[in-house]
Amino acid sequence: MESVGGDMASISNIMKYGLPLTGNLVVHAESLAAHAKLVSTAFERKVTAGQPTPEPAIWAKADEFKEKTKAFETETAKLVEVAKTSDPAALGVQMKATAKACGGCHDNFRKPKEESFKRKAAAASEARAQRRIAALTAAIAALLAAASARAGTARPSAVAPSSKPLAAAPATAT
Repeated sequence: MESVGGDMASISNIMKYGLPLTGNLVVHAESLAAHAKLVSTAFERKVTAGQPTPEPAIWAKADEFKEKTKAFETETAKLVEVAKTSDPAALGVQMKATAKACGGCHDNFRKPKEESFKRKAAAASEARAQRRIAALTAAIAALLAAASARAGTARPSAVAPSSKPLAAAPATAT
């Protein structure tokens, strides 16, 4: 599903920002259409263990899910044909139709963002990063205290992180 999101975002960004990558529009549309064909087969077997854990409604409402994925396949196939015409207005209209078909599964068949595997992984990663920052801050404070003790100067009671960027090193002549 990340590939689908990547291709959708790429097409959208090329169009929205007028990027000089219009030759890539067909490539992204074809990739999107190829991935759309994989969505229904990716969920044929019911998987209840491991990560990511899909929404159980995929299997409880299998016919509706297949109907939604078929609509997505149809719209992505149309997107490929429109992308080949290089008509930005028509491409914009078809992108909206494709996005609507893509989002057709999200309401009933995708877990809420706060329950998603990706969101949980990001939160865990953030927590690890915060622990590392705390450990590094404590280590720096200990090093400063030891250096101050050796120098016979008063040590600071706490080290507060600075929001100022580090100054660039002076240029040296070579």
